[in-house]
Amino acid sequence: MALTIGLLLVAAGAAAAQVDRRHTETLLAPWTAELGESAVISPDGRRIAYVKASAGRQAVVLDGHAQPAYDRVAALTFSLNSKWLVYAASSAGQWQMIVNSVERRAVSPGRAAGVQPPIIDAWPT
Repeated sequence: MALTIGLLLVAAGAAAAQVDRRHTETLLAPWTAELGESAVISPDGRRIAYVKASAGRQAVVLDGHAQPAYDRVAALTFSLNSKWLVYAASSAGQWQMIVNSVERRAVSPGRAAGVQPPIIDAWPT
């Protein structure tokens, strides 16, 4: 009985080793430490956004294209249908929401300035 189970396990292992994969992985770009800390992948897996720091400022890189730089960027979020990227950005101590690269008015939630992203009061129509 033990010999039969052992032979089955060996045969299963040999069969798994002979799998002919029809898909290959292609590295699209190097995965840097900066990318790994801030990367957000869209729900459909087709888009990526991350924060890139340069000269003391931060810019979102969306699908390989850098967006305008700000003093601080936070809370990168894709919509459920993967069409919208929304994030909070701060310049000169003022927070605003960025919706698909367009700045939207925002108000402070009453917490310490520059610490917490704002609450949006104007959503795209």
